[in-house]
Amino acid sequence: MTEHLQFRVWGSEQTSADRGVLELCLAHKIGSATEQAYSRSDRLTKRRVLMERWGEYVTQEPPSKVVSLHS
Repeated sequence: MTEHLQFRVWGSEQTSADRGVLELCLAHKIGSATEQAYSRSDRLTKRRVLMERWGEYVTQEPPSKVVSLHS
């Protein structure tokens, strides 16, 4: 899975961020040309918070795959 798809899946499953914020984080254009012309918000604060959470997610220790068996 490519990085942008991983981010999209993580963002939609693990956060409450709306689709628009996720797409802006990926530098995707949202909506028609008319919608883009009237869109004045870059949602910078929401994007910053989301990207900080993404950074924490990708730099965390992976979960251990070792299973302890007790006899």
